Amino acid sequence: MKKIKTSKASIYQKKSIIYFVQRYNFVLFIIVLACGLALCILTLSGILSIIYTDSTTSTTNQATTMFSQTTINELSNLNTSTNNTSYQDILSGSRISPFTE
Repeated sequence: MKKIKTSKASIYQKKSIIYFVQRYNFVLFIIVLACGLALCILTLSGILSIIYTDSTTSTTNQATTMFSQTTINELSNLNTSTNNTSYQDILSGSRISPFTE
């Protein structure tokens, strides 16, 4: 049989790697577990986005907003910040009840 030569440096490297794994095995386990969970979540997210993306529903589900003419008139009658209103005008009126129609 041939005798395999191993240098002291390679034996020291192997021992240092084994020592590192033995010392930090819990931390390494947590890191591997977190990376695995992140990979699973990203993969499932990609799969679900592909499944639920349908070209026919994405074009027909555009939001349409409709306002009545009274709402448009009320919005146009609102005061802007450029209008000069004094605090006395605001405070002089009585309080309006929001529950009355």
